[in-house]
Amino acid sequence: MILPFTSAFSITQIITIPLIILSVINFAFLIRFVFFNVKIIIYKIDLLLIIFWLIVSFALLINSSAFISLKPYNHYVAYTFVVFFNYIILKNIFINYFSIYDLQDMCKSVGWGVLICSIFGILEFILKTFLFVNVDLYIPRAEIAEYDPTILASFIRIRSLVEESGHLAYYLELLAPIGIYGFRHNKRLCVTLTITSVLCFLLTFSSGGYGIVLILLFIYFMKNIFKFISNNYYIVINIRKIIIFFVSISLLIFVAIYVGSLIYDIFYTIFFEKAFNSGSANDRNFRLEEGLKAFEQSKVLQQIVGNGPAAYDTLKLWSQGMVVLYLTFLLEIGLAGSIVFIIFILISLKYAFKIKDNLLKLIFVCAHICALIHFLFIANYYYPWLWVMLALNFFVYVKQNKIYQ
Repeated sequence: MILPFTSAFSITQIITIPLIILSVINFAFLIRFVFFNVKIIIYKIDLLLIIFWLIVSFALLINSSAFISLKPYNHYVAYTFVVFFNYIILKNIFINYFSIYDLQDMCKSVGWGVLICSIFGILEFILKTFLFVNVDLYIPRAEIAEYDPTILASFIRIRSLVEESGHLAYYLELLAPIGIYGFRHNKRLCVTLTITSVLCFLLTFSSGGYGIVLILLFIYFMKNIFKFISNNYYIVINIRKIIIFFVSISLLIFVAIYVGSLIYDIFYTIFFEKAFNSGSANDRNFRLEEGLKAFEQSKVLQQIVGNGPAAYDTLKLWSQGMVVLYLTFLLEIGLAGSIVFIIFILISLKYAFKIKDNLLKLIFVCAHICALIHFLFIANYYYPWLWVMLALNFFVYVKQNKIYQ
């Protein structure tokens, strides 16, 4: 429930409500592990993440003489917390203290957070767009991102409880389907969450988010076509369905003629103007060019293991941070750390494919794909959303397949 509060009501940009609550939960269970002799199991996939952390530690050590502030050490703490508390210990809590029968309530807890976030986002859009009330003035945030929230000169790109609209889209991509799954036995809540989360996602006007959803829909569509062709030796032509299909297409074309200019403006703005010609796009391109140039100019050792956490600070980059996670990792933990991280995510994706429940399999596979693609648009590895999704994915895989080590 507390997962979306990564910007609103936070103490600093790093010290947020999810961080505080997850820290308390992790430390409480860690004490229980120690005093009640409960073993913390290190699974094979965890070894990859530990190697990832060791590379971060090595990069910190060999680059410490070049540090110009305490930022690398602060970021190192963030890496450590993410690896051990947001994933390994959290996953052990799930596996040791919950059964597969608790999954419904676990997903429902995620669902309440998505519902609160979505409703707040919709209210934000209404208040800002139609009533001209700036709700940001009444919501304490440690850092308000410097970005233009307007689109098509009049609409507001919402960000709800998180820092930016693109980050909100990322949150919904990863966790909204899990929340909807948790509410699936309550029709009213399930429908409400589905409608509000979809509407909230659309109101982010996130070019990255929209693109990812289109890619997933295309993959799903093609998969079903190939499945249909492979399972059928011949196709029965249904005249009624063909007529309905062409009538529907004709109606869509007819409607498009009258509202086409508005639709064109929206899609052109989201996918072209916002992606290539906006101020944020120019800033993104500059950061990419500066980051790639910094990587190319790094020594061979730094290209392999990185310049250490908060490399933008050590390298004195003007941009003060990358907007692509892969480039962030290239600069901070080099090729070695980046490759280990990608392998870790791909193995987790393999576990998602092995989940027996087809609906859960679809949810977690799509969540992994969304994460892998969205890392091209954001660089915030410390958000808890990814790690909670990965921990839940492994929990379901272990419990459904009854694999214990």
